[in-house]
Amino acid sequence: MERYEQERRNNDVVASQRKEQLLKSTGRNDEHGRELFIFGHYPTQDDKIEWIKIKQERNKILLLSSKILDAKSYNKSVYGDGFEVEDNDFLDYYRKNEIVCREFWKKSDLYKWLNTDFLDNTFSKEEQNALVDVGDGKVFCLSVEEAKESFVANNFDVWGYYAKLLQGYRGLEDYNTITPLAQAQGIEYAIDNGLYVNDGIYEQIMIKEYKNFSSWWLRSPGTSSCCAAFVYNDGGVHVGGDHLDYSDIGVRPALWLKMVTS
Repeated sequence: MERYEQERRNNDVVASQRKEQLLKSTGRNDEHGRELFIFGHYPTQDDKIEWIKIKQERNKILLLSSKILDAKSYNKSVYGDGFEVEDNDFLDYYRKNEIVCREFWKKSDLYKWLNTDFLDNTFSKEEQNALVDVGDGKVFCLSVEEAKESFVANNFDVWGYYAKLLQGYRGLEDYNTITPLAQAQGIEYAIDNGLYVNDGIYEQIMIKEYKNFSSWWLRSPGTSSCCAAFVYNDGGVHVGGDHLDYSDIGVRPALWLKMVTS
């Protein structure tokens, strides 16, 4: 019996080492000092995906692609089962209606694409086996709350760029709830697929650092059933959301990766 227990422990150590090898450090950090890791490839075998670590929980870590990998609609049509929530009540609504929000996400075309075509074309079987599905798919978009926790800390911006415009029109200059940590640029493949890139045309009312950045989807519903939340190109979380069938918003996949410990 003791021999079998020792073999099991040895197997766990080997499994742990293999999982660690699947996630390889690039030896580089992004512009914000976050370490970059390599895992999977997209859109071709030669295009390795770089990820940033969002957080770690016991034996798994949450990764987010450092770049926007593609441009897709959240869903090809607007959902018919309507609801509407006041912006200021959204986080409370999300916490109380987690099942409704999860169903909203899991019936979307974006969820299906991430967990079929993208999953199969991006990760080997061994890599797929290292992914943990906590209820939102093996590959998913961040939620509003995860984006808040990961990027905005206590300065949660619910309106992003539009709030800045409103405050600018009211003569208020001190607006610091937008964070560049959430800003992302698209890879060339995403841009070729229709990703909208801020070209700076409206620089008279935009901070110039927003130029060349793009918006990316979150999985949380917006404040009505026709919309889903997203991160604007300024790094602000737009809870009100944009129409589900808009296809020029980016996809920045996230995943939980299992880290087995001995």
